[in-house]
Order: sequence, then structure tokens, then C-alpha cells
Amino acid sequence: MKPQMRNRANLSEQELADVQVQVSEHWTLEDIFRWSRKVGTYDGTEDLIVQDESTHDAIFSYRNGLFLVYGVT
Repeated sequence: MKPQMRNRANLSEQELADVQVQVSEHWTLEDIFRWSRKVGTYDGTEDLIVQDESTHDAIFSYRNGLFLVYGVT
């Protein structure tokens, strides 16, 4: 199942396609952390917001002032 992506930053179609390529293999928090360290976007500002006992939002700095927000269960 392909992850859903919402363009809340009003990126152009090309910019959005670039982000989609970058995050296409993100299935777990471990994948996200590994990727963000590899590409150099990991800067320690990530945040994990607890929604309930099994649902969290993971927020990661991306680039150019953008953030990626993942709904994690």
C-alpha cells in the first residue's frame, strides 16, 4: 500500500514529485531516521507527538524550511 501524501506547503508538481521519490521507502520510524541521517536533514529537531496509546505524529525537518510529518501507528 502506497503511503498517502498531502501537499500542505503548496509545492509545485515537480517539487512534490521529488519529495515523493525521497520518502517512497519510508515504512517505519527506523527507515525515516536512517534516511534523514544519510541525506543530512537530521538536525535533532525531530519531534514525536503522542495522539493516543498507539498513534503518534513524527515531525522531521526536511529542507528549505519544510517539514515532513508522518502519522505513525
